Amino acid sequence: MIVRDRPFSSYLSSHGGWKWGAFIKSFVVAFLIVLIFSALDVLINHQTVSFNNVKAFALVLGVIVIPFQCFSEELLFRGFVMQSLGSWIRIPVIPIVIQGAFFAYMHSYDISGLVGVLACGLIFGVVAWYFKGLEVSTAMHTSNNIIANLSSVFIVSSAADSMLWDSATMIAQMIIIFAVIYWLDKKFGWFE
Repeated sequence: MIVRDRPFSSYLSSHGGWKWGAFIKSFVVAFLIVLIFSALDVLINHQTVSFNNVKAFALVLGVIVIPFQCFSEELLFRGFVMQSLGSWIRIPVIPIVIQGAFFAYMHSYDISGLVGVLACGLIFGVVAWYFKGLEVSTAMHTSNNIIANLSSVFIVSSAADSMLWDSATMIAQMIIIFAVIYWLDKKFGWFE
């Protein structure tokens, strides 16, 4: 009733199922951009990279579990919530804003962290809407969370770290990733 008897694959993509090529290409681009930002953050904020405190469990979590967690969030917020609302409300910005707010609500951060998560939820919503599927938003989300996890394992943060700085750089990363993937799609027809 909510989604008018739609097949499950329609939540993933309007292209008739998951497009692995789009996901993998987008993931590589997103991962490299987030990695560059993280490296710059280490250099700018004079953070220490420590290989002595590596926890095997956290590495396994970062490589294996996080992609499933990100995919699940994308499926819930951009797949189910946004698309269900979009089937009732024909103005795309309204479901994008609602799912973004719901996405932020489900995360427990301070106000500056929530602003960053809200902005990412909105960006992921625009990306899923623009590319007509979850592949690119899932790639962006997964790359961000994997690098964040690996950073928490390898990087000894300084006391000067701030959630506001982290949120601002995360928003900038997501905008740059979207712009680069958009350009690559227009230039080379990545998603045709």
